[in-house]
Amino acid sequence: MRKCKKHHKCEIRKKIRYSGDGKVPRIGCIHTAGRNTALCHADQLTDADIATNAKKFYETPSKVAQDQFILNLLEVGEPHRRRKKVENHDSQKTRNVEVKYTLLTEDHPRKVKVCKATFTEVLGEHS
Repeated sequence: MRKCKKHHKCEIRKKIRYSGDGKVPRIGCIHTAGRNTALCHADQLTDADIATNAKKFYETPSKVAQDQFILNLLEVGEPHRRRKKVENHDSQKTRNVEVKYTLLTEDHPRKVKVCKATFTEVLGEHS
């Protein structure tokens, strides 16, 4: 006799993995107003903003919906600036994609630009 798919071990683990249980959203960097301000504005986020982002991310346990939420917060494009060429080409990375990370504020749809560390810590996803 086969078990119901809803109660299968793999489905239970998947449900736990995509739920926000036990994950505490927080700012994952130390950028302040004086350092790397063009990169990260995490100091502008309030505790309520951080909680709102985590709540919206985990309000559905569907991975597809969570991926869609993440894609709405990312801006992907080509790099605007290239570094000077170095003599040892093995040590130089050539990147063809630039990713900008943003998080929502309570007065949605305003988004705040943040670094990757803060983005992944707030959403509880670690790469």
